[in-house]
Amino acid sequence: MSASVRSTASGDEDIEGRAALKTYLLEPHGAVMTDPRSVLATALAPQGITVDSTDEPELVALVAGEQVSWLDATPGRPWRLHVAASVKDADRVHELLTSSTPFLTPLRILPSRLESLAKTTGSPLVLFSLRHDRRPLRASAEGAGSEGIDVVTLRFWAATAAQTLEALRDKNVLPGATSVSSVQLRMGEAEQYARVEVYHDGKCTAVGNSFVHFEKLLDAICAEYDEMRALVDAIAQKGRRVFVPVPWRGDAVEPAAARMFVGADPFALWGLPERVADHTFRARVVDLDTARGAVIELSREGVAIELPPGTPPCVALRFLSNVQFHMHAEFSLDPLLQIRAGGAQAKPEAAFNERDALDRVAAAVLTETVALWLRGSPTVSVLSVLDGLLGVERSAQGHADLARKVLSEAAAYEWSDWLKPARDESGATVWRFRVEPQRERTARTRQLGRLYKHAAALAQRLAGGNVEPWSQLSLFDAEALVPPDNG
Repeated sequence: MSASVRSTASGDEDIEGRAALKTYLLEPHGAVMTDPRSVLATALAPQGITVDSTDEPELVALVAGEQVSWLDATPGRPWRLHVAASVKDADRVHELLTSSTPFLTPLRILPSRLESLAKTTGSPLVLFSLRHDRRPLRASAEGAGSEGIDVVTLRFWAATAAQTLEALRDKNVLPGATSVSSVQLRMGEAEQYARVEVYHDGKCTAVGNSFVHFEKLLDAICAEYDEMRALVDAIAQKGRRVFVPVPWRGDAVEPAAARMFVGADPFALWGLPERVADHTFRARVVDLDTARGAVIELSREGVAIELPPGTPPCVALRFLSNVQFHMHAEFSLDPLLQIRAGGAQAKPEAAFNERDALDRVAAAVLTETVALWLRGSPTVSVLSVLDGLLGVERSAQGHADLARKVLSEAAAYEWSDWLKPARDESGATVWRFRVEPQRERTARTRQLGRLYKHAAALAQRLAGGNVEPWSQLSLFDAEALVPPDNG
């Protein structure tokens, strides 16, 4: 289903025009927060972008040829990338900035929080866009229409936008498919005004003559986001899981689990899911934008996410936003908002145990290996894997033996194009990455898709499945077959 309703405004008032200011809201974390110029200069140099200082200490100039963009890195709030260029050129600068480093991620705004901006700012809603697409989570064998509406793209521009959206929901015209992907607000009067469209991925496009009104709206967006981020962070700090009930069919869980964690957009998560019960899957994943881990569980009851120390709350917020866009638009966040002081208890389950089957160990070890790879580490070792998964003080020799077995088998067979055994300065075995991760999103998706396919084959082989001419573990130790390179 696709629809578009536009006013008769002249073309020069189109919010997508070249004259519109594009501002992208970004969440910084890690090293970029303490030394933004140095980190960004190193990351952006290969992309042909130089980083220049300005008279304002928190303002950074990003220069790409004749195009200059401005990054407002004011501490204590989401950063703001301002670009005065065409939509295509502005989006390209934003993509290069966020893909060149795992320390800057787009600020993801939940659809329900987008809608509340009109009330928060006391400004009329003059446009809304809907976007609902179940295809990223649908198994290829599923027929179209097997679970209600599959695809909705609707852009409604009118003074009655708010009332129209309310009517669509009240009359259940688009069941489960009214995920708001953008809203447009008009702030101020004719003499001093700003007309701003805010997208769920933190992009804002503005026209008008009042930057003050625009800044007011940006502050309101950040305040809404900070409220949710603080809530998620508080739940994670208490060792609890973020859980949201989702009204979806049980037989839709398995195809979703099979497609959600392969490293592709929109979820940008990589990990091997494990069936833990009927219609229940649990996956230890790495978020590709932050290169940090999380544990996600899908079930008939809903979705849950656990954030270990070091993983920023934006990982959970983006996941919940994508759940609304691609599973069910109208699940309620009320249970989450009502547990500011608590939340469902996280399962105190270790990444793997000494007596676990090798395929379960492989799922954890390979995910942590991908995380280290994305963070720019040149090698992976048993110690670095155990430190990320269990903490060195909680790991035992049995854990080390299992991790070494998985890494040795991966480097000898399925991941031989990615991993190469080597020796570190102390003579211990490490595994060197043969290739660097792609930063361009399409190339990265292909690269991670191949990694996922081979990782799944490795896990199946370690479990005793006949997926290659070698159907079982090697008769000889894989590390002996492929000795470490001392060079």
